[in-house]
Amino acid sequence: MSEPVPISQPIPQPKPVELIKPPPPLVMAPATTRVVLAQASGAAELVVVHKRTYTWEPGKRAWPADVQPPLDEAGAPYPPLVEGRAPSWKSLPEVVGFKAGTDVVIQGSARSPRPVERLSTVLFLGKRRHEVVVSGRRQVAVSGGGHLVFTPAEPFTCVPLRYELAYGGRDVAYEAQMMDEVRRITPAAVMRRATPSMEGMFTNVHPLMYPRNRFGQGYVLDQRREKQAGRELPQLERPDDLLTPERLWLGNPLRWWQQPLPAGFDYLDPMTFPRMGMFACPPPGYQPGDSVREVDLALVPKDFCRGNIATATPAQMPTLLHPHAGQCASLGLNFPYLRGDEMMLLQGMDAQGLELDVLLPAERPTMTIAGLAAKPVSLNADLYLVLIDVDARQLVMVWAARHRLAQAIAPQRVPALSATTSVTWGRT
Repeated sequence: MSEPVPISQPIPQPKPVELIKPPPPLVMAPATTRVVLAQASGAAELVVVHKRTYTWEPGKRAWPADVQPPLDEAGAPYPPLVEGRAPSWKSLPEVVGFKAGTDVVIQGSARSPRPVERLSTVLFLGKRRHEVVVSGRRQVAVSGGGHLVFTPAEPFTCVPLRYELAYGGRDVAYEAQMMDEVRRITPAAVMRRATPSMEGMFTNVHPLMYPRNRFGQGYVLDQRREKQAGRELPQLERPDDLLTPERLWLGNPLRWWQQPLPAGFDYLDPMTFPRMGMFACPPPGYQPGDSVREVDLALVPKDFCRGNIATATPAQMPTLLHPHAGQCASLGLNFPYLRGDEMMLLQGMDAQGLELDVLLPAERPTMTIAGLAAKPVSLNADLYLVLIDVDARQLVMVWAARHRLAQAIAPQRVPALSATTSVTWGRT
């Protein structure tokens, strides 16, 4: 047998995984215009999103503000309103690839020139009337006969229109009682191992919070009278779905759908029902197809929940996301695409007691993308968001234009396309 021939050159070795650097993330400077890739239609699309900020005064067409803030790409909560309770959303991401209509979001307070115990706040837009009844602070009390009663509302002149003051929230006393029972029946060694994961489960979002509004107040699971007394009651309510002493205690947490719908004008939490149902993540106690008040009132489509991602097969996954999943306004404030020249009338939100009419600017953008094809591509846009800040007299409008691609493009091209996209304005 002949001797093996020595190898003069070393054999190339594979590069260790830890030495392979991943491609750098796409970091784009804040801007009022952004190009993103999407697949809302099932095919690759290019979406141009543009934000324009205005100043408004009652009775005047809104005009462009001196300062044009960039698109919000992350969202942010409000400063805390209630001690020990997570705040609701001041903003949600504005760079969204698809919406099935226009979201209208109102931020402000219920206001009165004199102290009142109760006040109606209303938005009128076309034939739509969206009302939230606002009460002064109230609490649960126990009468001499042991019956639950609500204390009279305290007079007020200003109440923030935020979801912390709508119906919902969590029952901390019930959660503590449940944890005490778990500790009583669980061996100490098992409890020590399970405690970190259980503490993580009972933080910002967990199954015992009210699925429709985790920020609110008035949600009672504990049946002990001494733990019910003193509870803060919702100050924002739907006039057709008020909380009463008879509805206060919910005996079974899985029957949460029997309780009142939260009322508001602000952003709807993405982790809330029915939005989570549109993402195929329904909360415990709900099965796709169940009858709920949101459907009965035509606030969401009948098929808003198309399944449960936890039990779906891989083949079902592409069909589970509902087209309305991107809608972020309060229920009742999702509209077919608005033109951008509408008039909105607000009642109960002015310290002088005046009605406030907000006239949208009556201008519409055309987006033009250079560098995508041999010739620039011009696109008409749809209005995705109208945000009215009543106290700041500020109006934000977010438009988006979609372009179906003949073939997919690399994400690395997106920053260059954003830089070469222009926006021109014309009258509606």
